Amino acid sequence: MLRTLFALLVLILIAYIGSRHGFQKKILSRGLYHFFLTGTEYIFIGLLLGPHGFDVITRDVIIAVSPFIIFGLAFVGFIAGSQFEWRFIKRFSKRMYIAAIGIDLLTFVVVLASFYFLFTWLNLLEEGVYHPVFIIAISAMGAAPASIMMVLRKFKRFHKLPHLLQFISGFGDLIVIIFFGILLSFEDLSTHQIQLGYIAGFHWFFISILIGFALGIAFYSALTIRRQSQNEYLALLIGLLAFSGGIASYLHLSPIFVSAIAGISYINLPKVRGVASAPFVLAKVERPFYFILLILVGALWNPTPWWAFLLALVYCLVRIGGKTLGGNLVHLFFPEKQAPPKWFGIGLTAQGGVAIAVIINYQIGYTSEPIQTSVTIMLTGLILNELISPSLLTYLCKRNSESP
Repeated sequence: MLRTLFALLVLILIAYIGSRHGFQKKILSRGLYHFFLTGTEYIFIGLLLGPHGFDVITRDVIIAVSPFIIFGLAFVGFIAGSQFEWRFIKRFSKRMYIAAIGIDLLTFVVVLASFYFLFTWLNLLEEGVYHPVFIIAISAMGAAPASIMMVLRKFKRFHKLPHLLQFISGFGDLIVIIFFGILLSFEDLSTHQIQLGYIAGFHWFFISILIGFALGIAFYSALTIRRQSQNEYLALLIGLLAFSGGIASYLHLSPIFVSAIAGISYINLPKVRGVASAPFVLAKVERPFYFILLILVGALWNPTPWWAFLLALVYCLVRIGGKTLGGNLVHLFFPEKQAPPKWFGIGLTAQGGVAIAVIINYQIGYTSEPIQTSVTIMLTGLILNELISPSLLTYLCKRNSESP
């Protein structure tokens, strides 16, 4: 008991210090500086403190904080969903949506086909159990809006490229969440098989959507029924997110997906004057929660087998190839004067918080060897992408004469 309390205190202390005192000194290369600035190092801290490191965060601690993990997933999902307010998203052209969907779908297909071949060749797939390759392909789809803008804001001349990259990466988060929600809806819980012809999968997917919309209305009603102090508002909001994640987890649905739908539902209801917006309040406490999630991702990570690290290199190359190919094809849908650079897909290399949330949601549900292999591939690939993305994005901007 004391050891569990000690581990929890260490976890909270690290997250608090990290959120208050970020990495500031530019004494490293561009990639490493960006790596520390985005907080990716907390995955390694979790790995060192976890059962496969110094065992400070033991398996008992991980079990004890599993409700917090579910809450964290709901937190990420709600934040992601609340970005899609209709009065703003309707301003974007159809070509922007075609670009976002086209690039992510092509990346999904390319990565899925590549890893289905590799996993079949390595005899890693059990009959009918395809989710290890589906989750790898789903995690490859999105990008990181914050990481992209962290690099782009250093450039003086902002043309259409930064806005297009930010839109595609932001909308890509929703695509990732939807695909992950579909994956869990179509899984047979008794066999862990993906049943593509499984009619109940459609039922559960639409039930997820209905639950999400109902929760969004509940959020809105509870948060606007009367004026509250900031602390009361935050406490109520945290309770609602815990409730949202708990319902989804109990029904074996994705807390990320259900809460994202709740976020979309909430943000599109009429605004009440004098009542703070939930995403605005959550943004103030987002960093410590995110860092705790990163630490727990690392603590849950069993970095084996060794050859999975080689497959992570393949993951990076195939993913970048899919993004680049998608960008080249999307280029054809734009008029010549509005067309983005042909190679703009390489600017979508970085992966963000939604990819992390999908990985941890996946980790807590499965423990078999193919699953651990998939997690090692995804986490190692994510870390590599964080290291190389600033250089690729800077190269893209310089190539298109947007000099700092």
